[in-house]
Amino acid sequence: MATKLPLILLLFSVISAMAAPLRIGSIDVAPFGLMSNEGELDGIFVQMANRVVQKANLPYTHLLYPSGRLYVMLEHHQLDLAVSSRNLDRDLGLVRLGKLWELEGVIVYRSALPLQVRKLDDLAPYLIGRLNGTCPTLAKAGMRLYSLNDYNQGLRMLAAGRLDGLCGDRASLRYSIQRSAMDLQSSTQMLTFLRTDVWLFANPALDGPTQLALRNATEDLYKSGTAQRLVERFLPGGDDDRKAAP
Repeated sequence: MATKLPLILLLFSVISAMAAPLRIGSIDVAPFGLMSNEGELDGIFVQMANRVVQKANLPYTHLLYPSGRLYVMLEHHQLDLAVSSRNLDRDLGLVRLGKLWELEGVIVYRSALPLQVRKLDDLAPYLIGRLNGTCPTLAKAGMRLYSLNDYNQGLRMLAAGRLDGLCGDRASLRYSIQRSAMDLQSSTQMLTFLRTDVWLFANPALDGPTQLALRNATEDLYKSGTAQRLVERFLPGGDDDRKAAP
């Protein structure tokens, strides 16, 4: 009996591990991660990750986190899955499972600035707001940055002239501007400085069969157009107003 005990314990641990739900984390920034009017988790990234895991027929839990905390938890393998446009395979050692979407990095800046903005360098002398841990391109370029708690704070500071610009992705900034009570359409302009793919990333500790199932489900979500339809649900009309990158 003594010799069988380690085998039984091993079998029990394997079964427990298989039954453990995947831990998904999403950034707490609308329209990517938000609470619906019914008090349920919703948003573009939330729905994308949920659909992938559901198609792979795997159990999961899903929570929202501020951007800074989300990336720390991913780095320390305290989460199993996340949707992001950052190079988390290079920066945090995660596994890139598949492409889901494409987004644009933009800066909304005050029209009153005494220059014609054509490229990112033109904004180098000015103070640009960003959510903590986002817009790494600006940080690497040595631009003057101000860390924000959320986009609403940034929009208020932009309207008051305390910020010269606000960095983010077109989808979330457009979403926030449309839902704010501030008239920013006539007093701001937008510079597109980056186009990048959005990927599903995984904790490298996930076993091979689980990663394969998630890869296949991610590919199906992208190729079937389901991911794009999820985007259009939160951004009616799509991004038809976007300008060509300089």
